[in-house]
Amino acid sequence: MRKLFCLLLFPLLLSFQSASASSPFEDFLSENAKLIRNSSSKTVDPILQEIQEIGGQIAAEFMQNWKDK
Repeated sequence: MRKLFCLLLFPLLLSFQSASASSPFEDFLSENAKLIRNSSSKTVDPILQEIQEIGGQIAAEFMQNWKDK
């Protein structure tokens, strides 16, 4: 599951980090990039929960893009 998470999420993470304006979601991704890249079954659920709590359009798009991959 860890490899799948990294393969699907990391490219999306990079695309969101390249945006010029910073949002709370982008800040979250930047602050947690290492944890996301090196995720495990113990860290995936808290990361997903945090993304859902942040909410907003960019988080919704991120989650939809991840789901669609």
